[in-house]
Amino acid sequence: MNQDAVLRVYKNRKFISRRSGDETFLSKLHFLRNEAWEPYIEHAANIASKLDSKLEFSLSAYDDSLNSLLSRSPYPNFVIWLNWSRIQITSIQTLFDRIQSAREFHLNSNWYLILPSHSSVAARREVLRLAKIQGWDSNQIIDFPELGLTDESIKMGYSRNELDFISFKLGTLVAMETSGSKIRALVVDMDNTLYQGVIGEDELNEIQITPNHLQVQKVITRLSDSGVLVFIATKNNSSEVDLAFDANLLPNLPRSKITSIYGGWGSKSDSLSEILKLLNFSQANVLFIDDNGRELAEIATAFPDVLTVCALNTEQLLLALEESVSFETDKTGSSDTRVKDIQAKIVRSEFNQLGASEAQLLTDLKTKIHSTNVIEIDGLNRANELFSKTNQFNFSLKRSRVTLDQLGLQFGVINSTLKDDISDSGIISSLCWTLESGAARILEFVISCRALGRGTEKYILKSALSVLTTQKAECRVSADFLEGPRNQPSKDFLLAYFQRVPEGWLLDWDKLNKETIEIGREIIE
Repeated sequence: MNQDAVLRVYKNRKFISRRSGDETFLSKLHFLRNEAWEPYIEHAANIASKLDSKLEFSLSAYDDSLNSLLSRSPYPNFVIWLNWSRIQITSIQTLFDRIQSAREFHLNSNWYLILPSHSSVAARREVLRLAKIQGWDSNQIIDFPELGLTDESIKMGYSRNELDFISFKLGTLVAMETSGSKIRALVVDMDNTLYQGVIGEDELNEIQITPNHLQVQKVITRLSDSGVLVFIATKNNSSEVDLAFDANLLPNLPRSKITSIYGGWGSKSDSLSEILKLLNFSQANVLFIDDNGRELAEIATAFPDVLTVCALNTEQLLLALEESVSFETDKTGSSDTRVKDIQAKIVRSEFNQLGASEAQLLTDLKTKIHSTNVIEIDGLNRANELFSKTNQFNFSLKRSRVTLDQLGLQFGVINSTLKDDISDSGIISSLCWTLESGAARILEFVISCRALGRGTEKYILKSALSVLTTQKAECRVSADFLEGPRNQPSKDFLLAYFQRVPEGWLLDWDKLNKETIEIGREIIE
């Protein structure tokens, strides 16, 4: 990843060329437009290539009324990008009614809405109002900061700086959505990052908390509330960390918003290594923030896929956090569960150090796995979220979006929950299945990274299959599998419990039963 090319806001899109070579991920977008946005869409494609994503696009006819939505032509991604100054305020409601109808028809498509210019105050206010009413997610709305507008600078409804920024933001957003590289964990330094000064070297009254530092703290708190895991990695010792909170140096970042704190004079790369062991997801989903160039270089060398941001210039840091970096937000209200899972994992690691076997640890902690057929929308939403976001333990990488009307006797989804005496992780696995000539075929099988590392994977599969095969004991079960750049854990599991056959992968029932018989009845409900 070319981090410099991703985090800078480009004043001239011509300076950014597309990265050569084959990108790993493909994004296909259809633009609904009333202007010639091609140069700026090309810019978005160039930016996406820096994040290992290839952006292909098609364009609607020039159409102020969005009549092309009535064609019902399917696309995986729709982008609504209009010169709103050409549209009367009274007509925006009609446009949104048409958009909403199309969104309901294309349930399996991603939708992106580009807001009007800051210069179009009335249109911008109306679009935001209707988007909120229709339930547009913040990740679907492409906004941009006020960039020194003047009347002379407006062209096609936007300033030149706005157009460049929109294309930059579109390229990063779509690439991160497609590649699974959205930031899920933030690791931040303390001294000269969350405030100005160094605890232990400066007197407390010499340490400054500037308005920008207060805003940085506030943004990190908001990210924590939205489901991003926040860690502190600092050279301060525990008493100095306590002093920072006790002296109210972090008034906008309560300690309760921090998942865990790693302090002391060890290297930052050692701290990050420990954090990554807890997280069980890709380095590409982690953002590291520090004011020290040497620390940033150390992290970039040890963990080349971790995104790093320098905190020396707080204005640029805020721009990166609020406008440039794409974060994975929680839509299920389970952000507290994520934090508790990580904190519980720390406790489990202490149990592991006592030398207990995997089976003994699962039973001692009263681990329970429960699986059910999905029949309601909340469970289906969680399954679709897992299908779309899970990278490491993902059999087929199909990223399915299942609808309630698809569920039936021959096709369904099974969700599995996991809990023990330390934490209740909720729904951590989903399995999409179909029946073909009396045999079961696993279309998708995913397990959240929150559940990995406990030795529960085989019990989760056994539990899910017990629901699927209730009326057909141990029927023939095959699985679809596609190897990707990040799903090595699922491949290892597949090779352990499935056999390669001409038509795909066939479950080895004997091996699964043999390895789950010892404690399976105790932990599978």
